[in-house]
Amino acid sequence: MALPTGERASYNYYRVLRSIWQSDGVSRSDLASSHELDKTTISQIVSQLADQGLVQVLDIDTSNPRPGRKSELLNVDPSWGVVVGIEIRPDGINACATDMHGTIVATHHHRQVVERANLRTSFLKSLESIQADDRVDGRTLVGVGCAATGLVNRSARTIHRSIPLNIHDPYDFGLDIAAQIPVPVLIDNDANACAWGQLVHGGAEVPSNFLFVLIEFLSAPTRHMYGGDVGLGLGFVIGDSVYYGTSGAAGEFRSVFWHPGYTNQFSIPDNEAHDILDRPDVLPRLVDELAANVALFANSLDLGAIYIGGDVAPIKELLIGSFESAINNNWPYDAPGRARVELSTLEGDIVSSGAAAMVLEHIFAEPAHASGLKDQNYIWRTILSARGSQHRS
Repeated sequence: MALPTGERASYNYYRVLRSIWQSDGVSRSDLASSHELDKTTISQIVSQLADQGLVQVLDIDTSNPRPGRKSELLNVDPSWGVVVGIEIRPDGINACATDMHGTIVATHHHRQVVERANLRTSFLKSLESIQADDRVDGRTLVGVGCAATGLVNRSARTIHRSIPLNIHDPYDFGLDIAAQIPVPVLIDNDANACAWGQLVHGGAEVPSNFLFVLIEFLSAPTRHMYGGDVGLGLGFVIGDSVYYGTSGAAGEFRSVFWHPGYTNQFSIPDNEAHDILDRPDVLPRLVDELAANVALFANSLDLGAIYIGGDVAPIKELLIGSFESAINNNWPYDAPGRARVELSTLEGDIVSSGAAAMVLEHIFAEPAHASGLKDQNYIWRTILSARGSQHRS
C-alpha cells in the first residue's frame, strides 16, 4: 500500500479509507457519492488499499433491484493487523488485543504491584506476553494504546503525576517505553480511554456530547493510596472528540463536598470508605454524592448522555436511579433536555479495549489540515514499515 503523492490525493485517500473502516460494507458508488469524487478516483484508491490486503470485498450488494452488475461491498479486513490496549493499574496490568474493527481477540491479566520503578519492564513484558498468545501470534501489530490512572499528557506522552503509581514528577513514557515499540503508541488517562471506546464502538446512538464515568473498586494493596475502595475518573466528549482542557487534565475528579484532610475523593470519612460494598449504610451516600456532582456537569454542559462503566455490576440499579433522580432535581425547567443515563455498551476489559479503540481512531483519522496530513502519512509509513519487517522475518 504505497502512500499517495500530492496533498489532494492524500486527503482523499484517508477520507475514503476512514469511510470504509467505519462501514459494515460500502460500495464504490456510495463512496464516490458521499465524498463527491469520480468513480475512477475511488477505484484507484480502493485498488491501492486492496493490493496491500487492507480492504477486502465483504459481499455483493443485492439491495438494488435494477438489472446489471451488482456492486461489491467493501470493508477493512479485520485480520489485517492487531491493536493492543494496555491498562496500567497500581495492582496490575490488563491487556487486550483487538482486530482492525475493535473486536477483542485475546485478554491477559497480570496481578502485581505496579509503580514507577518497574513500569517499563512490567509494560513491555505484558505486551510481549499477549503478542505471543496463540490467538494473536502471527498477526501484524499496527499500534499500541496505553491507559493509566493519574494526570496524563497525551501529546507529550508523559504521565505527569500518579499517586497510585508512585509517580510524583513527570515520567517520560514516550522515551522510556514507546520508543522501544516500532508502531504508533498512544497514552491517555484511563477514563479518557473509556470515552474513546464509547465513541468508536458505541454505535449511532452515541451523542456528540457526553460524559463517561469510570468507577473502579480497588484491591487491598492499593486502598490506602485512595483513602478507600473507590477510584473514580471522568472522560468528557465535546463535539465528537475527547475534551482535554487547558493543560490536558480535564476529567480529574474530587467531589465539591470533599473535606480537607480526606484521602478519598468524596466527603465520606476514609475509615467509612473502606469495604464500602459491604456498607449498606455508607454506599448510598457515596452514590448520591457522586450523582449530585455528575448532575451539575450533565445539565450545565447540556450533555446528551452519561455513560457509566467499570466495576459497576453490583450497584448498577443504584447508580442509574440515583443519577437520573439527581439530574432531574438539578434541572430548573419543565422542558425536556436532560441527559439520559446508561450503562456503557462496552464489554470485557473496558479500559484496555478503550485504549485499543483510541489507537484505531487515531490511525483511521481523517486529517483536517496540512500538519495533520503529515502526521497521518508518518503513522502509515510506520505501520507499513513494521508490517514489511515482520513479513520479511
